[in-house]
Amino acid sequence: MLLDTDSSPFGMYDISYCEVPTKGMMPVAGHVRACLDLIEQGLYGSAQGMKDNFLDNPLTDVPVMEHVLMLHNRSDWKDIDRFMGQEYLCPWLDYKAKHLKRETA
Repeated sequence: MLLDTDSSPFGMYDISYCEVPTKGMMPVAGHVRACLDLIEQGLYGSAQGMKDNFLDNPLTDVPVMEHVLMLHNRSDWKDIDRFMGQEYLCPWLDYKAKHLKRETA
């Protein structure tokens, strides 16, 4: 699937140019970006298990949370928040409480 980074809230985050067989050099999403795009599109079933099965690296937790929090003004925020709560549990609640408070202060 091709997505337009110009219209994405994540811009070029975790996009790199790679040689794609029969296509040449193309922008390709890394694992973190692919998961963020699934969340942004509301494809929670496809993103389910991302923390433990796709990313499985605590170093990705904060960048994922940071980028997901960029979506907090969207009309589907409650669904995004619920999904993140199921994936990350308390670390998501703590991160969200700390960083949303800062933004609304």
